[in-house]
Amino acid sequence: GGGGGGGGGGVPAGAILCPGFPSSDFCDCSGDCTSQPTWCSCDAAKAPTCCNTAGVANTNVQSSGSSDGTDPYTHLGEGECRMANSQYPIGFDVHASGSLSWCKDLCLQYDWCLAVEKQGNGCNLITDTEAFITTGGNTFTDENDQWGATRTFDGQSYTTYCGGSGKAGACRSVTYEFSGGSLNSRSGYHCYVKT
Repeated sequence: GGGGGGGGGGVPAGAILCPGFPSSDFCDCSGDCTSQPTWCSCDAAKAPTCCNTAGVANTNVQSSGSSDGTDPYTHLGEGECRMANSQYPIGFDVHASGSLSWCKDLCLQYDWCLAVEKQGNGCNLITDTEAFITTGGNTFTDENDQWGATRTFDGQSYTTYCGGSGKAGACRSVTYEFSGGSLNSRSGYHCYVKT
């Protein structure tokens, strides 16, 4: 900045002169942003078109989802999808990896899928007893009512996890009620509930 003189009061095109400063103390939207922060302290100079310093502290990346109402999911937050009573639900962990949108789309294919739990590239479809058995018309047998049993839907393999006990038979011996779910805070996990 600085230098003054010349036409237009000495403020070059693209520079911002904040209110109350002499024309020589304009903000050049580059070096002045750090070397002369007072010259660049007004909103116009902090704008993305100039220094872009207004939102530096706000690096929240929540804009990945479509916020225009087309996303049929609510992001509960960072953590595991648990049932409303904080217990583990029924989960089917996909034997494939992909993006969050792929995981959400997968869940949308099944009316019994109530939520998705995302960890890294993995995808876990969350359900409960009523949704999976009554609504979805699925059943559990002695063969697939095992901790970690492989289950196939539409040619895609999944690992079965019923509750958190690790016991065989837990898919049928317990009635799971998701009831909108709850979040169990855990780093690296994210829970998205169908709305």
